[in-house]
Amino acid sequence: MFVTLADEVLIAELTRTAEAVEVRTPDGRPLEPDISEEELRHREEDRTPGNWHTAAEVEAKLRELRRCSP
Repeated sequence: MFVTLADEVLIAELTRTAEAVEVRTPDGRPLEPDISEEELRHREEDRTPGNWHTAAEVEAKLRELRRCSP
């Protein structure tokens, strides 16, 4: 999995609206996920322990990451 951090300006832009947001490359191409709809459905339905986290677990991990950030 690739993870990147958004800066404050991007976060402000993305959270300014309740509508769907389309992200594009600098040359105007829309960014599309490299995953099929079928694979997305499969992942959504997968209830294997360890593949899903509660909101509390995610929030705890975010707090941990913020403490470790420079």
